[in-house]
Amino acid sequence: HQVAEETASKNGLMVQAELERVMEKTRVMELSFVEMIKSGLTDRKLLDNILVAAIRKDPDNLLGTWMLWEPDAFDGKDAEFVNAPGHDGTGRVNSYWHWDKDDIVVEPNVDWETSDWYQIPKRLKREILLDPYLYKVSGKEMLLVSAIVPIMHEGEFRGVVGADFS
Repeated sequence: HQVAEETASKNGLMVQAELERVMEKTRVMELSFVEMIKSGLTDRKLLDNILVAAIRKDPDNLLGTWMLWEPDAFDGKDAEFVNAPGHDGTGRVNSYWHWDKDDIVVEPNVDWETSDWYQIPKRLKREILLDPYLYKVSGKEMLLVSAIVPIMHEGEFRGVVGADFS
């Protein structure tokens, strides 16, 4: 009985440590994005490069990294990016980079108007660890856990950045 409790406790601590590590990675991405705004570096490709670098550094644990900004909240140029590669019909900064077998691919996030992964951090203006939920990744339903940090600048909600593991 004692061995089972010790094993469960040890496994629980390992899971907790992994969740905190992913949350910390997400916090660093948010800090990087805010520093870009403060510095006037409004390069969408650089945002994407940061997301991809985070996945490449942790291929065994991270399925994907992503961001979704409020309309015109990053560079005020959403109209110029409507349906551009890596964008949807809104032109918003909206990227979901994830593993698809051995490749890292991008697709826009969907259903943000009704999804907890966007609406909860937007409403609460604080980071969350979202309970497992189903999300379509490269056309395949997957069970994900997301570490999500709101992108805040000068007290204003600008969007969210997240990291997923399956």
